[in-house]
Amino acid sequence: MGPCGGRIEPAIGNVGQVGDAPFDVHLVSFPDLARADSCASNPETPNLSSHRSEIAFSASILEGRQAGRCQADVPKTLG
Repeated sequence: MGPCGGRIEPAIGNVGQVGDAPFDVHLVSFPDLARADSCASNPETPNLSSHRSEIAFSASILEGRQAGRCQADVPKTLG
């Protein structure tokens, strides 16, 4: 992942639990879609994916974008 420019962002922890295991969200980012695709097409990636299923509850791959900061004037409740 590193040679493709990928990095693991700080994990987001949850004080609750999902089933019997702790629940954390780990984000992985790449500078652009081409580098993410390059990492995905690396011949070693399928070997690593099989190990991920041994330690991860689930994994999802999503394309995102930088969203910026939340606005302070958003109402605290709806309705």
